[in-house]
Amino acid sequence: GITGVDYIEEAFFRDNKEEYEGIKGDIDFATDIGLTYGAFGYAGNKINNSIEQPDEIAAKKYGESESQMLDPNSIRFSQSSVNGSAEISESMKKNGWIGDPIDVVEMPDGVYTTIDNTRVAAARNAGIDVKANVHSYNELLPQEYIDRFTTRNGIPTTWGEAVQLRIGKQNALFRNNNPMGGWDLDNQN
Repeated sequence: GITGVDYIEEAFFRDNKEEYEGIKGDIDFATDIGLTYGAFGYAGNKINNSIEQPDEIAAKKYGESESQMLDPNSIRFSQSSVNGSAEISESMKKNGWIGDPIDVVEMPDGVYTTIDNTRVAAARNAGIDVKANVHSYNELLPQEYIDRFTTRNGIPTTWGEAVQLRIGKQNALFRNNNPMGGWDLDNQN
């Protein structure tokens, strides 16, 4: 998995290896004397584990948040259309929410926009709440999602950038009228 050091390297020194080499000694020193990445605001005693460990902090920074139930009508779409929602909606009517949580991003206006448009549309049709992981706009996007949301217009590094790039791929009417996501779909089947 991701370690605390991996997170620090990727988040803080992604494009500046020279800067990383300069601070690495401070990190090693802090670790040697029993502090846990104190240089970055995380201090704790390694002996009694008095605070969260670096791996736990890194996991939270990478979006492994606790899921919550949300009304799908309170979530905007990042796409103008979806396919395959009818079958999922029928399953949801019979069985409720099954499966992993969806990912939603709290946009700068304070409203949620989803990355998982099909399941939000299906839940709306089924009349059930969605199980969602809520990410902040500036939260780092996990490495495994970067290719999924990369477009000719950019490579996302945060959940917010991923949503913006997804919206930017939609038809001009949708993306121009819904810069932070739309409440309705143009097409759903």
